[in-house]
Amino acid sequence: MLQDFGVVGGGKWGTVGQGVGKVAAPQELNEQPQNATEFLGRACAESRQRRGKGLRRMFLGTYTPKLDDKGRLTLPAKFRNELSDGLMVTKGQDHSLAVYPKDEFEKLAARATKASRTNPKARAFVRNLAASTDEQALDASGRVTLSADHRRYAGLAKECVVIGSIDFLEIWDSESWEAYQAEHEENFSEGEDDSLFDVL
Repeated sequence: MLQDFGVVGGGKWGTVGQGVGKVAAPQELNEQPQNATEFLGRACAESRQRRGKGLRRMFLGTYTPKLDDKGRLTLPAKFRNELSDGLMVTKGQDHSLAVYPKDEFEKLAARATKASRTNPKARAFVRNLAASTDEQALDASGRVTLSADHRRYAGLAKECVVIGSIDFLEIWDSESWEAYQAEHEENFSEGEDDSLFDVL
């Protein structure tokens, strides 16, 4: 799936971390990567080779915008073209918010509708996904307005973090993101979990 996308790393706008850095394109891209860092590096190398072909860019990088008193959050300027045709804000995993380009969310919704409604967990997921999704459009300043319920769910106050999550963006409370990183960064470094078998 990753090879279907172009790539953009983190920029200078309010960043606390960059997207994947400058990676030389290895000759042996067909070999299996050894860990998550190498996997992302190779994805970037392949993506740079494929730029200019009209492919969707990946959402990468870490940014630190502030939530204003009206619940508005400025999204990174480099992603605004990707979101210019509309975007969907919904509740994400680990009490973050997910921001999808409208067409990408439509794919997610189409997959969700295939879930068996006789399965209680699947039924609850589809209901929560639909009920918690807010269709938005960026204003002239590149801002989205987050609903009171979305701000409550993600524990957003003022200091926020926006991270790229490959095919969508995530919005976190700054302290919550720091705590999540502290808990999971070592797992990423090791990249040995069985759930990564099909990724690494």
